[in-house]
Amino acid sequence: MISAAAGGKPAAGSSRRLGHLDFALLSIYWVAVGYLWTSLGGLIIPDLVLQLVGRAHKGVALAVLEGIGALMAVVWQPVVGAISDRTHTRWGRRRPFIVVGTVGDVIFLIGLALSGSYWLVVVFYFLLQTASNTAQGPYQGLMPDVVPSSQRGTASGYYGVSNVIGLLAGLWGYLGVYRSRPASRNQLIVAAVIAAVIIGIVVLPIVNNPAYSDPSNGYPSWVFTAIVIIGIVAAIMVAGFILVRRDLAGLWVAIAGVITGIVAAIVSAPIAAYVFGGVTGSGVDVIVAALRQGGSDVLHASLGQGLFSDPIDKTITSFVVFMVLAGLSRQMLARFPNGERLIGRPAD
Repeated sequence: MISAAAGGKPAAGSSRRLGHLDFALLSIYWVAVGYLWTSLGGLIIPDLVLQLVGRAHKGVALAVLEGIGALMAVVWQPVVGAISDRTHTRWGRRRPFIVVGTVGDVIFLIGLALSGSYWLVVVFYFLLQTASNTAQGPYQGLMPDVVPSSQRGTASGYYGVSNVIGLLAGLWGYLGVYRSRPASRNQLIVAAVIAAVIIGIVVLPIVNNPAYSDPSNGYPSWVFTAIVIIGIVAAIMVAGFILVRRDLAGLWVAIAGVITGIVAAIVSAPIAAYVFGGVTGSGVDVIVAALRQGGSDVLHASLGQGLFSDPIDKTITSFVVFMVLAGLSRQMLARFPNGERLIGRPAD
């Protein structure tokens, strides 16, 4: 099992293929990491610093904290990762660092929350960064330790999705996107129609993409039919979700997913084009190839691929996040940072 492989033996020496549950367990830590640093670094810390030093000194105070974070990520994380490479214990190479770092995260987060002055915030933020990077460096080395080389692409996909789930939970949760919004019947019908149209707009470029519609590009004809059916089913499910739950949140979740996908496509396109030459080793490379055959350069082909696939991908992920949060009790949600934004403010 995973625990055996994590004992320091390279994955290449193991012939056991991992299943989806194994990948989910390996990548779930990224959900916590993404949520922690999106909500803390981008949202909570700025508010806390503003309260402690005032608006006039907020910029400098935040710059000090961000400098500490960047320094720890650049210096300490690779150092502790290299140390874990050479560590051998009965619990494996990586696990002791991950456990110690995670325990430190909890302790120093509590200290950060109880800090009554800016310099206490600096101290606990430094300790939190140290603990978090102590866990993250070895954690990133865990995948090549336990995943066979032939499955590392799949594992990377799980890692990426888990990180996005954490990021979305932090950002959109803070903005109240995932908060329940009961509404009247007419409002729900309008919201359901709008959400279905959004899904249709997202799927339409994929349907029109010659990589799928033209079998000569490598995909059999049934793939095009499957994409159309999936798009229709997705639109019906999103609209039905809004109507059955009597909740406008479904519309906002769909919008948030599309926005996240567009931003992800714009950010990732230059990286995919100039670092990887448009070929990242994933299934969407065929879309890049089809666009290149149509006359697009590598940057525009990579951007087009991202705008084709990322919005629908991130919309699905956004709904996964919403369903996870919806399954938690109000008492549990209230324990999250700014949890009132998820459950709504109590009625007066």
